Amino acid sequence: MAFSMETIQQIIQRLHHLPWPLQEVQVSRLQTDYNLGGISLIRPPDLIHYSRGVKVLAWKREPVAQQ
Repeated sequence: MAFSMETIQQIIQRLHHLPWPLQEVQVSRLQTDYNLGGISLIRPPDLIHYSRGVKVLAWKREPVAQQ
């Protein structure tokens, strides 16, 4: 389930993909002084990985039925 800030409603987004193949990475410079959705990300991460990505199948987003 995902949450859309644009419409302030819950939506369901069905996805399928193989596990992400992770590679080790060395970072020489990283900017972490920004906010994301009201969460402050100013501290450097404890662990960093990298993935070249995976192919994803995605179905149409659907609103969650309100009860």
